[in-house]
Amino acid sequence: MGTVHQFGFDGRQLAPRINLPFVPTNATTLPGSPIALFDGEADIALVDMESREVVSAAAIDSPSPTALLPNGFAVIGRQGDGIDLWSTDPLLRLGRIANADPEGLIQLLSVDATGSVWYSSGERYQRIPIDPEAWIERACELAGGTLTADEWSQFVSATRPYDPAC
Repeated sequence: MGTVHQFGFDGRQLAPRINLPFVPTNATTLPGSPIALFDGEADIALVDMESREVVSAAAIDSPSPTALLPNGFAVIGRQGDGIDLWSTDPLLRLGRIANADPEGLIQLLSVDATGSVWYSSGERYQRIPIDPEAWIERACELAGGTLTADEWSQFVSATRPYDPAC
């Protein structure tokens, strides 16, 4: 069990503590949002900062840098493995959006105002838009037409209902 205390620059406690089901190592927030994403050695949790309650929690298989996106997704970079996309309602892993290079190098760099993820893999820097509609459009371009149910599951989402709208 872990406890989070929120302090101001003057050292005084700003709000009641938050009890988490694990010891947190990092917290990520979005300006103007009441939700915070906490991560630990093998767990992540979404917390409503107004009620101070854990909204949802999940296990992850490695410590990782995290980012919340304005469109309701979370990005979890797994050092040496890849970058995964998670939905935040419910907290659910949707799939891999970037793989590590052959030497196992990958680093989550930042998330910009458009909700795109910037990462480096070896000596390359890449940007991925985190917008399911952009993914569907790109998958349709690559397929040259309507996606089959298998292509949809592989390239768009295994959890999103099949919709061959190309």
